[in-house]
Amino acid sequence: MRKPEDFEGKSAVKNTQDRLTLVLIIFLILVFLILVIFTSLLFVYYDRIAKDIAHQLNNVKECTSQFENKLEQHKNETKPSCESGWLEFDGHCYFFSHFQLSWTSAQMMCLNRGSYLVIITSQEEQEFLNQHINKKTYWIGLTDEKTEGTFQWVDGTLLNSPPSYQFWNNKEPNDYEKKEDCAELSIAEKWNDSPCDKIQFAICEKRPI
Repeated sequence: MRKPEDFEGKSAVKNTQDRLTLVLIIFLILVFLILVIFTSLLFVYYDRIAKDIAHQLNNVKECTSQFENKLEQHKNETKPSCESGWLEFDGHCYFFSHFQLSWTSAQMMCLNRGSYLVIITSQEEQEFLNQHINKKTYWIGLTDEKTEGTFQWVDGTLLNSPPSYQFWNNKEPNDYEKKEDCAELSIAEKWNDSPCDKIQFAICEKRPI
């Protein structure tokens, strides 16, 4: 027969185990709560860092965009352009005179404007000039004054040397009466040779400034 002391001892052990189990459960719960709180704090911290980084990236993008806009604006402001009264085509400026003069005077007029009588080097340039002659005849920078039959541009380039182009009118040049040594762009939108002392309009050409 068990003694009362045995039951009391077993009861005390069980109570001790229950208390230890309860303490362990509470401890685990506390550890879990601490982990949850710590994880939450980390999430908040890293979320704030991520937002700060995104904000800084946006600032960098905005600054970069502003810099690019200012750079483009500066390029546009400093880009060479044709002055008033000149027409731009393919990186060159052209002046169509409103007054008439001889070929030599026309070349001097162009030089005084920092340019030269037009040198035509492409089909596209010829077509551009034809669009603006308005049924008038203009001197161009082509002559055979030095050597008859050997036409050269005012820069010394021979007409028959690349990249020169030829747009002579039918049966031109013909050096009529041995007096035609300077070239003109006629109302027919082709070249003719004419006397250099003939009075007519002129086309000057230069680079943008």
